[in-house]
Amino acid sequence: MSKKIPSRDSNFEEVWREMDEIEPLTPPPPSKKTQLKDAYASYREAALSDGFMFGDYNGYDAYKE
Repeated sequence: MSKKIPSRDSNFEEVWREMDEIEPLTPPPPSKKTQLKDAYASYREAALSDGFMFGDYNGYDAYKE
């Protein structure tokens, strides 16, 4: 039976956990409340931009004429 030769990556997961405890490499996912708040802010910004660019333009009325 051959002996198992440890590779230099054999303790990769252990080292990764230690590094992650010191400083996480990926930020934690935002909470649902934060996601909702950001989504509302994006919609408000889009509405303001749309209002600025097109004003009171109504596509349905333009199509009728």
